[in-house]
Amino acid sequence: EITERVTTDEFKATVQITSRRPVFKADYNSPTINIKDNDFNFRYIEFQPLEFNESVANPNLVAVMAYYANLVIGMDYDSFSSLGGSLYFQKMQTIVANMQNAPEPGWRSFETNQRNRFWISENINNPIYRPIRLMFYNYHRKGLDVMQENKSEGIRTIAEAIEGLKRVHAEKPISPYMQFIFDAKADEVVNIFSGAPADIRNQAKETLDLVNPSNSGKYLKITEGSN
Repeated sequence: EITERVTTDEFKATVQITSRRPVFKADYNSPTINIKDNDFNFRYIEFQPLEFNESVANPNLVAVMAYYANLVIGMDYDSFSSLGGSLYFQKMQTIVANMQNAPEPGWRSFETNQRNRFWISENINNPIYRPIRLMFYNYHRKGLDVMQENKSEGIRTIAEAIEGLKRVHAEKPISPYMQFIFDAKADEVVNIFSGAPADIRNQAKETLDLVNPSNSGKYLKITEGSN
């Protein structure tokens, strides 16, 4: 969304990135990304070709589009195979490195927005946060994808996967990556656990409140009416 036309060819904008992946044997697509980037400033002249070169800094419009294209593909691959999106996340990191001298915001570590493109890329590529990536795979491939055939097993696998996030939270309690994950998944996990046995519901809510307190209001629905 264009929020301001600064000059003839310079714009300030926001961009909403969403992505979903199909669930096996289900008429349902699970959200993998739901992120709003408010730091989308760019220059563009009508009919100007958009060409991407991964070895150099690109115009901001091209760089942002390439960054999020790799994020979407990487998250999709991570949901189907363990650490499957690594190549695409590395490409994101290269784009960030190439854009360090760009005048536009969103690319650097010291900016006010601590959930910008720099920090999402840093977290995803940082080995400390690898358990989040492994959770993402187990959640989708071993959890959601088996629920049509064995709902209870799928729910338990998802619960165990989320439980594994406690270790990351203990080391890094404030993680843009963790928030990024649950910006997409919060409503879905509420729906999944609301139909689970009471012990799983209670434990899941406790864990979710710990690792993702910003959505704790949503997680109240998990245990409503359970007692």
